[in-house]
Amino acid sequence: MRSIVVTRRARRQLERASEWWLSNRDKAPEAFDEDVTAGFDAITKNPSIYPSFDVRRGIRRIMLDRIRYYLYYRVNANGDVEVLSVWHASRRPPRL
Repeated sequence: MRSIVVTRRARRQLERASEWWLSNRDKAPEAFDEDVTAGFDAITKNPSIYPSFDVRRGIRRIMLDRIRYYLYYRVNANGDVEVLSVWHASRRPPRL
């Protein structure tokens, strides 16, 4: 099974988004962590089935529907899945 490598940028984004979620979504406080975990699991099992975002650089994204965040990722030279950004769907796509 592939490993997940979370970039420093994506780690900061995850931390901020998780903090916001816990402060503002009291009806489903566990939803953020559950969906991110499920997203990581999905992209490690079969990273090539999710839509391309930047074909030239091999960047893809998966939508975490319940929380409305995208995980932007690519498979690196070692075959691991590298998470580049965690971005809310209502925002313009990030510069990667």
